[in-house]
Amino acid sequence: MPAHPKRRGIALALAAAGLGVAGCGEPATVHLANGHVVLKLSEYRIRPQTIVVARGTDPGGVALVRIYATDVGVQPHNIEVETIGASSVVQGGVTTLLPGHSGESKVMRLKPGRYLLACTIADQGELGMTGELIVR
Repeated sequence: MPAHPKRRGIALALAAAGLGVAGCGEPATVHLANGHVVLKLSEYRIRPQTIVVARGTDPGGVALVRIYATDVGVQPHNIEVETIGASSVVQGGVTTLLPGHSGESKVMRLKPGRYLLACTIADQGELGMTGELIVR
């Protein structure tokens, strides 16, 4: 018997929230039916590394995405979301977080495609603190 749609949504939300407390066994790629992205930020690492969000139901497939991030490292971190391609455009992100603090982005309207997640503080992005958000 298929799961009740409301229960399925709650289960997905709990699974996404659980990413914030998962240990080293976290999956490298997470698939989400909703646009609630939960990230953990630490030195030179964004977890999960790749997030796939389901496209929206409007004709253009635009997904409504909000990022919830927690800095679990010892240095301040932020997240910038930008398009990947010939001309990158910043779509939004999470402002600078101090260690132990959490924050969230505004809701972003993202078209189907690939987006770079990067910490823009100092040289952390260049040193590997990046990830990918895919809307499909």
